[in-house]
Amino acid sequence: MIGEFIQNITGGNVYLLLFGVFLIFYLDAMVLTILPEVLILFFFASRPETVPIFTWMVVLLFMAIIGDVGGNYTVYLLFKKVKRYHNLVHDMLRKYVGMLVLKDEKLILLNRVAPALPMCGAFMAACNWNVKRSLFYIFAGGAVKYSVILFLFGFLDWIYPTDTAFWITFISVGVFLVISFFLGRRERKRLMAIEETNK
Repeated sequence: MIGEFIQNITGGNVYLLLFGVFLIFYLDAMVLTILPEVLILFFFASRPETVPIFTWMVVLLFMAIIGDVGGNYTVYLLFKKVKRYHNLVHDMLRKYVGMLVLKDEKLILLNRVAPALPMCGAFMAACNWNVKRSLFYIFAGGAVKYSVILFLFGFLDWIYPTDTAFWITFISVGVFLVISFFLGRRERKRLMAIEETNK
């Protein structure tokens, strides 16, 4: 059964499961790219039988968003505090954003569809974006994106066996990630071509 592996690691402990979700999204926002869109499906599939499916969905969504916002805010604070790192990449990040169509906090929302900003917190600091607005966009973008994933899984789980629902959602998310990857890659190539032309 999908989710058994995670249940075995955590012993089915609800608090460990939720901490795992928070940690994945926190680390993903800070440094790592660990496909949280996929991993959250495994945590959803490992729902304890005593927890209603809608409750589990809402709690997972809450932990994911808190981890996402917390990780990005941590990067923002570190970037502001560590002056050597700040000075090293400050101009580079600002130059990169300057080549994009959007040049403010709205880039965070676009990033949910076509990833172009790794570690949004660093861009928040380098570009002097409004912190509250940036964190709200991270919150709102994450809420929409992960709600769609979880509700899709939840709806399919209501119709099909959990394993079948998992794989349909998994494939759907995989297709979305592949399309997002190529959109982001194409945009980066376009920006690199523009930069080469301007040299």
